[in-house]
Amino acid sequence: MDRSRYDTRNSFDEPLVLIASDGSQTSVLCDTRSIGSNEFYSAVGRGLRPEKRFEIRSFEYAGQPKARFGSVVYSVIRSYESRANPEILELVCRQVAADVGA
Repeated sequence: MDRSRYDTRNSFDEPLVLIASDGSQTSVLCDTRSIGSNEFYSAVGRGLRPEKRFEIRSFEYAGQPKARFGSVVYSVIRSYESRANPEILELVCRQVAADVGA
């Protein structure tokens, strides 16, 4: 059995800023994960373009539609509980296009 797929160790050592619709911001710690090929191609088939997946503690998320990681702002495409640990929420995101002329 490949235990790496079920690895539930999380370091939560990277800063992520969750951005609410009203512009308020909440800082949390996260782990970054790659987008799996099945998830990527499934999303592209629906017109979405996932680029980054963040894992955070589920109690820290309140439905914020955007997140900033470093200097890049992402739009949350979907959120779901981790299969390996329901206390972890996974956010699948795509980069928000930069404002033209900004």
